[in-house]
Amino acid sequence: MKAKCYWNLNQAKQGNYVFSVVNTADGKVDHYSGEITLKNCTLHVNTNARLKIAYGGKKSVHAWIKGYVSDPVSTDGLSVATYNPKRDVFFTDVSTGNCLPLGVDIVVLRSENKRGVIYYE
Repeated sequence: MKAKCYWNLNQAKQGNYVFSVVNTADGKVDHYSGEITLKNCTLHVNTNARLKIAYGGKKSVHAWIKGYVSDPVSTDGLSVATYNPKRDVFFTDVSTGNCLPLGVDIVVLRSENKRGVIYYE
């Protein structure tokens, strides 16, 4: 299944730290997950929505990763990325501070310590 995944802010407010997994075929949330692996991924940030949030506006879903849901893979050896709309213009490598390319081979989204962590290759 091709899916669009993003950190679910509403679920986090209720103590459920999960990602929403949207089936791109029908645009509906298929399920919520604390960990999901995607392959052949594209990364997206809506710039206008990001700027509104950066300047104090209400948080909204404006950044996501699309890819094909895959069997779980080990995160050993994968790089870690982050995204913060108040600081970053795009998904950013934690080690180097460089922006990620628009497309990456593998992404593992995982809920760790009440936060969403992005592993990628």
